[in-house]
Amino acid sequence: MIVFDVDGTLIGGESTDWASFGAAFEEVAGFALDERFFASIEEVTAQAIVHQALAGLSLTEKQEKEHAVRHGYLRRLREAHESILSPFPAVEGALVLLRELQKRGIPLAIATGDWRETISFKLQAAGIPIEGIPMVTSSDFYSRADIIAGAVTKAGRTLQ
Repeated sequence: MIVFDVDGTLIGGESTDWASFGAAFEEVAGFALDERFFASIEEVTAQAIVHQALAGLSLTEKQEKEHAVRHGYLRRLREAHESILSPFPAVEGALVLLRELQKRGIPLAIATGDWRETISFKLQAAGIPIEGIPMVTSSDFYSRADIIAGAVTKAGRTLQ
């Protein structure tokens, strides 16, 4: 069983990605996320970043803001894709590796701290087909550990 992350593992474009996320967050929350914030947080998933940055809000308010950030982020990713040549390129060899592992019947899964909509868009933009590969995201779970465990379970395996 092999579980892949996506950003920086299967696709590049991290600077465009983080700029899009940061701008969407700032637009919704009214303030920017800085290095001090990132050094202080326990979980680095899209959902967790929004919730931790808005710690003073109720769960309902956090979820509403998360929804708005996710949509603003996706809009910015699409805009980058339209205006920049290949902003989310497949990492060299990633597509060949995925195909070879699938051909050999090696179980695969994707576990990512990104949201389902945004990671699906970036994978599509990179030309990486994910049909038949179980995927669990920050849309499913708050923590990275739960995302990874969920991906393994979705692939029909156990962490043992």
